[in-house]
Amino acid sequence: MLLPLFRQLGILPFSKLQEYCLGKFMCRQHNNLAPVQIMEDIVYNHNVHNHNIRGLSNILVQYYRTQIVANSFLNKGQYQWQMIPFDIRGVHTLHSFSGRLKHFLETQIALAT
Repeated sequence: MLLPLFRQLGILPFSKLQEYCLGKFMCRQHNNLAPVQIMEDIVYNHNVHNHNIRGLSNILVQYYRTQIVANSFLNKGQYQWQMIPFDIRGVHTLHSFSGRLKHFLETQIALAT
């Protein structure tokens, strides 16, 4: 019922807006624009594995014992980053990434309805 209103106003519903913000945050991290303290907490597969695997450049989404840590902003952002298509993740400017990500999320909404 509210989706046509969101579409008319050009805004994302809250759940997709959260995904959009997490995606932008992870794009900053991927392009070394995030704070150093946060960048130190993110581990890539190439830092863990010595052999060549398909997802060598992917972020390692770690398993956490408690739901508090598993639902943290950083962990959700790492998981969200893996769900974004490679052609969008490969964009190097934040402005271009934001536009493509918003279009991708709007397409997901349109397919779901």
